[in-house]
Amino acid sequence: MEAWLYGGDDAILSARGAGAFWQMSSFGPIDVSVPGRRRGAGRIIFHRARIPDNEWVTRDNLRVTTPARTLLDLAAILPAPHLQRVFTEAEVLQHVDQAAIAHILAAHPGARGGRALADLAGLTSGATRRGYVQTRFEIRYRSLVESTDLDFPVYNHRVETCGRVYVLDAFHERARIAVEVDGGPAHRAGERFHTDRERDRHLLVAGIRTVRLTHDHFERADRLYEDLVALVGQRAPT
Repeated sequence: MEAWLYGGDDAILSARGAGAFWQMSSFGPIDVSVPGRRRGAGRIIFHRARIPDNEWVTRDNLRVTTPARTLLDLAAILPAPHLQRVFTEAEVLQHVDQAAIAHILAAHPGARGGRALADLAGLTSGATRRGYVQTRFEIRYRSLVESTDLDFPVYNHRVETCGRVYVLDAFHERARIAVEVDGGPAHRAGERFHTDRERDRHLLVAGIRTVRLTHDHFERADRLYEDLVALVGQRAPT
């Protein structure tokens, strides 16, 4: 709020200022874009830029760049490891998806950092991302799929069966396989153990088998890949 007030009515929180606003990460400097020249003060850094109307929104009485435009701006100034963490957080918070990144890159061809952002969105490799991810562990599974030739699933796919609605972490439609990335022993303890087994039975009624993965499985990536090829199949050559 301080940065926006200092910048005036035409100021737009951008880059690190917008990244902090959208809770993608915490930053020291606060970037603000304005149409004219403005001198910075303290942590506030002003940038002379005119941002298209469709690349900023008003939230909490502040003008701030959209999450996709924010990521494009951050891609130009952040080192790769930090950008990857920020992008992951943006996905987990459901601020962006592959289509939003493709749209902002199409609007700014040749933008600095554009290639890095395209890589993170799976656009460079031609990965098809459907649905959304909710956890970092789901992103880890998606990374495995996209780095190999495993068939692309739909993420967080809703299925109704036996009077219940279940959300599947990753659903491989052709093989009718639901991959649940549990992440730890908590999913196998006590009441959760029995709830998971009931869920698995209900999904079987709908013709869907469940495969449960934990952190330990990813430590043996070669063996996991071989098992998944047998279960979910590979993508057709393009």
